Amino acid sequence: MLCALAAASILADEKPLLTKEQERQKFHPRRLGKEAAARQAGFEKRLEMEKASLLSEIPVKTVKESLRRGYGENPWAPFFRIAPTVGIAYWAAGGAPVKLAVRDENGLLWKELDGTSRRGMNVVEYDLSADAKLADAAEAKARAKEKEKAEDKAKKEGDNDMISGRSKSCWDTGI
Repeated sequence: MLCALAAASILADEKPLLTKEQERQKFHPRRLGKEAAARQAGFEKRLEMEKASLLSEIPVKTVKESLRRGYGENPWAPFFRIAPTVGIAYWAAGGAPVKLAVRDENGLLWKELDGTSRRGMNVVEYDLSADAKLADAAEAKARAKEKEKAEDKAKKEGDNDMISGRSKSCWDTGI
């Protein structure tokens, strides 16, 4: 009986629950920022205070903005920081101009390099680039050679189905 009386007195002292709108107004009141003129006046006042400060006499270097915030270069960057180069060594008899040719596995020219013609051992630094026109021509020739190779293979196997590149089976012929 005493428990029931105690529970009744506790329930009588409780306040009614707030609605969602009342909670929003109580805990998250709407605040508006200052008007543009007031913000501008505050900014100008701050600039005046900075000029009047004793600290304004201390020279401060401007700092370039960096995404890394001064922690150096990103070691995981996928691009080379230093362009890769290869030293190509060759022997020259001397006197005659030297041209070095960079070719692919098919023997097609990708780039020509000018070398030194000093007698003896020479080295040319190659930056692993290719001449765009020569590379396009080499790729076109390589594609034509690959196509010709596939056609020859198809003729050898007696395959007339050039699109799929496989011989016909009983499933293709409907037998």
